[in-house]
Amino acid sequence: MNGIVSRIQQGRYDSEKNLLNLRNNALERNRADVIDAVNQRLKKIHPKIYQRLVGPLHERKRNNK
Repeated sequence: MNGIVSRIQQGRYDSEKNLLNLRNNALERNRADVIDAVNQRLKKIHPKIYQRLVGPLHERKRNNK
């Protein structure tokens, strides 16, 4: 099933609807590799949706003073 991961990374499923459907199906089937690929693609193509579903785009690291 690595074919779906490579297709996601190549950008074949870049529409918002397709990515969200793939993410929901991967969550139902506990496919961590597909979830990671979809989240990576969402972060690049649709950052607002990524922030809403996953979390912040960047981790804030503060200096300990």
